[in-house]
Parts: sequence; structure tokens; C-alpha cells
Amino acid sequence: MARRLFVDGVEDRTRTFGLPARPLAVFALSFAIVEIVEAIFRRHAIEGVYFQGLTSETLMQSVSLRELRAAPLQSLWYLHVQPPVTNLIRAVLVAFHRGESWDDVIRGVDRDLNHVWALAAAALAMLLDTWLRRLRVPGALAALLALGWLLLPASFAYATLMDGTLLSSLFTTWVFYETWRLASTDGGSVGRLSAAVLLVYFTRSLFQWPFVLVMLASLVLLRVPRRQLVSFAAMVGLTVGLYSLKQDYLFGTVSTSTLQGTNLTRSIGADCGSIEPQPPAHPARLTAPVLTEPRKLDGSQNFNHVDRLSVERQLTACYRRKLAQTTLGALAATYRENFDIFLEPSSQYSRNVIADRLPWRAQADWIFSGWRLRWLALGALSLSAWQSRRRLRAALAVLLPVAYVLAVSIVGERGENIRFKFFVEPTLFVLVAAQLHRVARQGAALVTGAATARAAGAARRPAPPLLDRVPAAGPAQR
Repeated sequence: MARRLFVDGVEDRTRTFGLPARPLAVFALSFAIVEIVEAIFRRHAIEGVYFQGLTSETLMQSVSLRELRAAPLQSLWYLHVQPPVTNLIRAVLVAFHRGESWDDVIRGVDRDLNHVWALAAAALAMLLDTWLRRLRVPGALAALLALGWLLLPASFAYATLMDGTLLSSLFTTWVFYETWRLASTDGGSVGRLSAAVLLVYFTRSLFQWPFVLVMLASLVLLRVPRRQLVSFAAMVGLTVGLYSLKQDYLFGTVSTSTLQGTNLTRSIGADCGSIEPQPPAHPARLTAPVLTEPRKLDGSQNFNHVDRLSVERQLTACYRRKLAQTTLGALAATYRENFDIFLEPSSQYSRNVIADRLPWRAQADWIFSGWRLRWLALGALSLSAWQSRRRLRAALAVLLPVAYVLAVSIVGERGENIRFKFFVEPTLFVLVAAQLHRVARQGAALVTGAATARAAGAARRPAPPLLDRVPAAGPAQR
């Protein structure tokens, strides 16, 4: 239901069901764009569903739809290969595909996943539009930039990947955005930040319990009131702690994912040879089908099998031995290689029938990779740091979670880190776009001058930097 609100005596924008119409319009338009583009390219997709060739059933992090349909709560409770959110979504979707052959069930669930990821892509575009407008980028330009982000090859590559990478990118960007709002005193909320942190924790294994400590450090740097700091620690710490205790009791690890041995050995190229699984310490606890079925519906290996627990522990032990034997110089060279992989175009993670056919693919990948990306990031960060030199603590608070993602992506993986870059790319896009707009606006004011006193006043009131304080949002910004 549409209605008009008044804020401080000024008429606010039309709202629908209590939500501002502008973000809803950007969301709806973004969702329509993703769906239309997918419909155009669907004739090239495998079976009309798969734009990248992999089913959700095949992915290492997925448990079988067979178990999710037969016993969804039990399967999610005994999930150790991945945090539960993506498999929770698959469990909900498979409930609507009964009475079909298993091949039809897999295709039906994955077809629905494409729509779910389109919704996530639209929500991410809406968040970018909101962030840019809070940085005083004009409304029309902010919307165009958000839609421009949506049309990048990487956006379509991950909107059509059956893995939850796009969902993780959305939640990660929300964490960065809420941290920035607290740093800029622009209506930040510790409650919203807590929700965002929990969502990334339960969606992506890259965010383990140390990330909670990183976020606590950010809040300390921001000097949030002690009551809010305690609320964050209680809400997030208690939830993460209880889940970690559950994982430790069942599987002998506090991690939300047992693939850490696989990831760590890949990060340094360790060859651990053949590893034989060992029986679990408490086999009576681990008899659920999701832990005992060796194969999934399509014949792919079930990495959530109970035997995988001992394999991952042995791989982790192998990683530690190899790490102790590696010189600092060799380790630095290895991590430099991982960083170079991290800087490769994230859209090239795998072949994609949409991204591969976009006429601007080569230009977009060239800009957002390699030394170009490095200098764009350094330039934008340098401008923001110079503008925020009086608020160094706030700048560090915002950069801490970004640095965490960067560090774990480089130290904890090789190969997949080209995909992990997509977690920070939306935030980098906002940073670069906001600074380019600021520079262009100031340059135009210097060249053309102000035609009127009002224009001159606006030119002297530049858009705030990404890491600096901004005033509370007015009616046109909320």
C-alpha cells in the first residue's frame, strides 16, 4: 500500500509497505534485467538450465537432494562440509519438487536456484545504489552505476553459478556497508551488523570464528557504546559459540566446514599423497544417511561422508608439516602466486554462456584485474585515507574486515581465490565509483566555475569520502 510520509516537515518519497519506493524500484528493475538476460541466453544453456555446466548436486559443498528431501532437518544438523544456508535453500526448494524423477528434481531445484540468485543479484544492486546515494552520488547516476555493476561479466557469472557465491558477496557487502555506516555515524546499527555477520558466517566457510574477533576489533576502534559492544558480543558470540560447540561435539572441529585441510594444502601446493580414511571416534553419533551415503544422486562423491572427517584431519596435519618445512622466501613466493590468482578476472572462474558472449567482456575483465585493479584500489584508498586523515581509527575499522577477506583468500586457498575476490568487488566498485565522481565533480567546478551562488555552494560541499563522516541522511537519501 502506497503512502506519503513527512520527515521534519518535509514530504518524503512514496513508500510501499513501509519501504522507500526508490530502492524497491532499483531492486525490481535489477531483477527484471537478470531474468531477461538469462531468458535471452537460455537457448545456449545446457538443458535450458545450466549456464556453467555444473549442477548444484555435483558441487563439493552440497549434500544430496535425496537426503535433503527425505530428512531436511537431520541432514542440516549433520552437515559438516559447508555452513548450512545454501543447503537450507536447496532443502526448501526440493520440497516443491515431489513426484518427479531424480533428474527432473535436480533440474527443477537448479532452475529455481537461478531465480533465487537473481533475487540476490537484485538485492546487491539495490545495496550498491543505496550506498552510492549515501555518498552523495546523484540518484540517477547512482542507479546507473548500480545497473552497470549488474551488467559486468562477473555478476552474470555468479548469478548463474549453482554455488552460493553471489549470496556470500551480498552478505559480505552488507557487513562492509554497516561497518561504514557506524564509522560515518550515518544511521549505523549494531543490530543490523550482527545480523550481517551471522549471515556470512552461516553462508561461507571463509568466515570462521576469528572473523567475530575482527568485527569486535572494528567496533572497539569505532568506540561504540559499551552496551552495544556487549550486545554484539552476546548475540554473535553466543550464536557462533553454540554452533561451534555442536560441530565440535559431533565432528571434532569448531569449524563450519571440514574442507579446511583441502583448502590449506592447496594454498601452498602441498602433495600429501594417498590418504586412507580412519573410523570416527564416536561412530554411534554419526549414522545419519547424509553421513553414510558414499555417492550423491548424480554419482558424484559425497564430501559430507563421515570418512571425510579423518581425511581432512590428515590433510591439515600434512599442511602443518609442509608449512614447517618451507622457507620464508618460498612461502612468500607461494602467497604472491596466490595473490596474482586473486587479481585475475573473477568472471573467468569457469566458462559461462552469458559472460563469455557479452560484447564488453574483454574490456571489463581488463579493467577489473591485474595491475589495473591494483592501482584503482590503491588510488581510491589513498584518496579516502587522505580525506579521512583526522579519523584514522574509523578508516582502520572499515578496512579490518576487508583485510580479513583478502588475507584468508590468499593464505587459505589457491585456485578458488579467483572466486573469493567477488566477495570484495562490490565494495571496491563503490569506493572507486564514489571517488571518481568526487574527482569529476571537483574538476568540473574548477574548469567551469559556478554559474550561480547555489551551484558554487554545492561545489564547495563535495561528496564525502568512503571512509569519512557524513551527516545524517535527509529525505532524499533515506
